[in-house]
Amino acid sequence: LAGLLSTATSATIGVTMLAVTGEAAWSSFGSIWLTWWLGDAAGALIVAPLLVLWATTRIGTLRERPFEALLLFCVVAATGSLVFAHPALRHYPLPFLCIPPLIWAAFRFGQREVATSVAVLATIATWATVRGTGPFVMGSDNESLLVLQAFMGTIAALTLPVAALVWERKAIEQERSSLLRLERAARAEAEAANRAKDDFIAMLSHELRN
Repeated sequence: LAGLLSTATSATIGVTMLAVTGEAAWSSFGSIWLTWWLGDAAGALIVAPLLVLWATTRIGTLRERPFEALLLFCVVAATGSLVFAHPALRHYPLPFLCIPPLIWAAFRFGQREVATSVAVLATIATWATVRGTGPFVMGSDNESLLVLQAFMGTIAALTLPVAALVWERKAIEQERSSLLRLERAARAEAEAANRAKDDFIAMLSHELRN
């Protein structure tokens, strides 16, 4: 929400200045504003999470499952190439095929891997759309990139929260398991202390009787 609101503010100020200084016509305010805002918003939803998550997240799951991670990114790249760059599939509405690899990344890895997968798909899709291939090719390059950015931004906004919820649930389960282990250890320690106390009392009673 912060990214969407801040980019709307910058787009409004920027386009207003263009219109006031005569660099753009007031009649084109809406179309220029939409292009400006959607470009910034797509960057906030695709590029910013990629940079922030790689700078702040430990490389844990990649080290634990390197071969699965490699397979995931190969599938993401292959899916993006087929959907956006394959000439035989350019007229078919197949962008929904990009969703399953992202859900795989969300459940098996985390937000960082989802953000990376979205960035890879966006790079392939943008390259293919600029070259005139893929399902988002419209009448002009501007229209094509607007539709593409809207799609990729929507995908990022949907899959990143899924990854966050999945890993928050896993973190809660791990914390619960850790608390259960601590409780079992404390109970075992208390039982051992009780047994030691009983043994001491029995030995002391025996010595006193002697």
